[in-house]
Amino acid sequence: MMPSKNYFLSAVLLIWACLGLGLHSPTATTIDDLQVTPEHRQATGLIVHLMHKYHYLKSPLDDAISEEILRRYVESLDPNKFIFLATDLKALEVYANRFDDFLRVGYIKPAFDIFKIFRKRVQERVDVAHQLLDKGFDYEIEESYAFRRDDMHWPSDETQLIDIWRKRVKNDFLALKLSGRSDEQARDILHKRYDGIARRANQLDASDVYQLFINAYVMAIEPHTAYFSPRSSENFKIRMSLSLEGIGAALQTENEYTVIRRLIPGGPAEKSRRLEVDDRIVGVAQGTEEPMVDVMSWRLEDVVDLIRGPKDSVVRLEILPKGVASDGASETVELVRNTITLAEQAAKKSIIDLDDDQARIGVIEVPTFYMDMTAMAQGQPDYRSTTRDVRALIDELEDENIDGLVVDLRGNGGGSLVEATELTGLFIKTGPIVQVRDSNGKIEINDDLNPDIAYDGPLVVLVDRQSASASEIFAGAIQDYDRGLVVGEPTYGKGTVQNVVDLNRFVAPDVGALGQLKVTIAQFFRISGASTQNKGVVPDIVFP
Repeated sequence: MMPSKNYFLSAVLLIWACLGLGLHSPTATTIDDLQVTPEHRQATGLIVHLMHKYHYLKSPLDDAISEEILRRYVESLDPNKFIFLATDLKALEVYANRFDDFLRVGYIKPAFDIFKIFRKRVQERVDVAHQLLDKGFDYEIEESYAFRRDDMHWPSDETQLIDIWRKRVKNDFLALKLSGRSDEQARDILHKRYDGIARRANQLDASDVYQLFINAYVMAIEPHTAYFSPRSSENFKIRMSLSLEGIGAALQTENEYTVIRRLIPGGPAEKSRRLEVDDRIVGVAQGTEEPMVDVMSWRLEDVVDLIRGPKDSVVRLEILPKGVASDGASETVELVRNTITLAEQAAKKSIIDLDDDQARIGVIEVPTFYMDMTAMAQGQPDYRSTTRDVRALIDELEDENIDGLVVDLRGNGGGSLVEATELTGLFIKTGPIVQVRDSNGKIEINDDLNPDIAYDGPLVVLVDRQSASASEIFAGAIQDYDRGLVVGEPTYGKGTVQNVVDLNRFVAPDVGALGQLKVTIAQFFRISGASTQNKGVVPDIVFP
């Protein structure tokens, strides 16, 4: 969690689809282009130093971490375990206890060597897929295909691997047939899809390979730390500084799907009421007439490029809804891209009348913990913040004689630590709200020092599994003070604090771009001493 920003990210794979800024069209990278650069070596030395000196966990760079780096790197390349063979993994064990030594001296050529093997294997698998597709299928065999293979073993030999691909291609073909495609259309789509797998592997350049490897290292230590390449850093800065323009959805790669991980409050996706978290995007089309482009197995960045576009333009998404099987019926959702402003993400109020007006329940929806830092720094007396807006909404609701209040934090990915503390202070007199422990063991207690209470009536806090970070601080404090009931699902479980470091600040001005490191520097704890990391806040009443 970081002050005044929503860092609801999933390491390096999560890209916001809500930005209206395109990238250059990707081109193929030759094997000879995949070389370690001086910038990579410099960045490696700095990252190892920063992880050792400032990371909260102070984990040693040893053989155990080295083995985890190898495992994570290989699985980041082949998460569904149908590219590499077990014999490939056996050959790579020569690196299992050496990556710690390599990182200390900035020697990362082995990571590039592994990637070159991966690229060769991808082309081999795609060639087999084309052959299987042209050969046709035996529908008299009763068999099943395990779409998710992340928990399985790598295939032991070529025969086993080809059989996995045979079932995969057969499943892909049947899924398209069940969605209404003809045999010819299904084959055409799948030939393009499988070519796309090889094309996207060939588009990964040296910067991409380096980013994948370094993230295998930093995430082997802790999941909220991440490295951003120079290109990723630029996107990261844009996300944090501009209004959001597009459909308003955060996306993530999961197996071969592009999955919706968060809907931005006030965005076209959220307003449509037709998209949900965990829906899968399988096709994208521009305007109302352009044909749908199949995006199964695409790189996330390429899917995002298709979804991005100028305000007021139309994009159509082919969706496999949450919970629907891979061969289930898809739906088409048409959205008009728009700009998402702070006002649309601000806290809102409503009233629910119960039992023939015998009870009035006020509801305040808080989509994020925000603060207009620029306006505050300029001394503007009416700057926007979560706490200021909620206080005003409480006054309005009490003027309407509410009998109870619900603070809705569902889908709230966090934001400002200051706002989490001050918002809690609207409901208690004074006292500690959260404890923050840094990498040196020093503990800082964030207190509410204002005895003023904005609301002292019955209170319920609604949470779900997407309520994270600052939301968990607020919900945990309300629970620990026994000030109200927390209702809903156990929360996300992010109890750490990150700081983004620009690596170029440590080198001479003439050094090329090195990227950024988002490093975990502290962990926060509830006033009870409990941590929200991993397990989150468990509601008093579990209500899915």
